[in-house]
Amino acid sequence: MITGIPTAKRWTRCPAMKRRWCAPMKADILSSPWREASFLLKPSDKRYVFDRREGALCVLTCAEETRTVAHDALPQAAREGDTLVYTAQGWRVDEADTAARRARIDGLMDHLFGK
Repeated sequence: MITGIPTAKRWTRCPAMKRRWCAPMKADILSSPWREASFLLKPSDKRYVFDRREGALCVLTCAEETRTVAHDALPQAAREGDTLVYTAQGWRVDEADTAARRARIDGLMDHLFGK
């Protein structure tokens, strides 16, 4: 059972539908104080790359998964291509890893295009 969410937010009555109860929609979760469901995330060593922004949401990718996060939950300095790490204080940009990735990609592009 997921803890940390009020019961009223988890399931609602669906009078227009044939089912008696409905799970919350993605928009309901994003409009709640938990936004990107950060209560499900634990601080970890995983490094996510800020892939793209889709309206109020941001898509973060890592080798194992893709995660959609509310743009408000990310640091203001975060931009596409940055490496992000989830800590106990929230998301932070890993400057060293971002610079290393960019340098590696620039080297690969130079090698590929013969510069």
